[in-house]
Amino acid sequence: MDNSLKLAIFGANGLVTESLLGLIADHQTLQGEIVLMGDEDNAGEPVEFGRQTLIIAEAALCDFSEVDILVSTGEAPCDSDWLAEARDAGCVVLDIGGQLRAHSDLPLVAAEVNPGVLDGVTRGSFISLPDAATLQCATLLKPLMDKVGLERVSLFSCQAVSELGQAGVEEIARQSAQMLNGKPARPLLFPKQVAFNLVPLALETDSRDTQVHEQAVTQHVCQLLDSPVLPLTVSCCWVPVFFGHTQAIHFSTSRETDLESLKRIYRQTPYVEFNEDAQNPPTAVTDASGKNVLVVGNLIARAESKTDFSLLGVADNLRYGIAGNAVKIIEVLVKRLFLSYS
Repeated sequence: MDNSLKLAIFGANGLVTESLLGLIADHQTLQGEIVLMGDEDNAGEPVEFGRQTLIIAEAALCDFSEVDILVSTGEAPCDSDWLAEARDAGCVVLDIGGQLRAHSDLPLVAAEVNPGVLDGVTRGSFISLPDAATLQCATLLKPLMDKVGLERVSLFSCQAVSELGQAGVEEIARQSAQMLNGKPARPLLFPKQVAFNLVPLALETDSRDTQVHEQAVTQHVCQLLDSPVLPLTVSCCWVPVFFGHTQAIHFSTSRETDLESLKRIYRQTPYVEFNEDAQNPPTAVTDASGKNVLVVGNLIARAESKTDFSLLGVADNLRYGIAGNAVKIIEVLVKRLFLSYS
């Protein structure tokens, strides 16, 4: 094991780690040792990984000289002291939660959108990964941008409660139970009742009354597509779904095209599963939840226009949007940094 990959995961008692471990277990080509890390409150907790039981170690006591890649899941606050120690030891740090973005040497990275950014990775680099909604939108738009160009895009993103981790899942379960027992649902994590409801995402606004989260999605999608001037409008809401984001996208192409040409683009995109059944569009729960796949369907033309179209994209926000992207990046890093890979 001396020459094999040693991967550490910080924030190891959350849903992101659960999805990461599930995908890693399915990737027989990733060989090496996994170390789970947490703060002193989580140290000693067991986590199941296949037939193994991994024990969470306290991050502050870890020897980072023995770690190749450190994944910060964003489900626990990071301590700047041990992060600096990890960087000095030559770890490549993957920042999923965006907590380390100020320290990153590189732009946001989505493995299927801008993998070339990883060419500049060296040991000691910090790499920021986008959130699930940003990644899903950019990945849906990437083949269109490459093949027909985009003049403007409007995104409506319906986001599953697991985007807020275990606390989001527990809140909708609790609220649902309260309502089914004839009691009022009491919101704790969300600003309003989320069970059997739609809640506009992030009521936080800036000085111009712009939605902070939606503005961030807009900026980050454009950054991933390397198209800072793309007119992109974003609206987001929480939906009463445990796992899986649904995104409705309306777009205008730069060049005239037709529906069959657009369908062909998605059929030929290796990381997309195209739903051909116009009468049975994909849904997050039935087609994406628990899967590492991005499903595109309900691709239609707007009236008789040759430039205006819409589509529906669904994906599991944790397994595809967060863990899937991280594992793809880890695979690239393993090859680029000459670690053991078989």
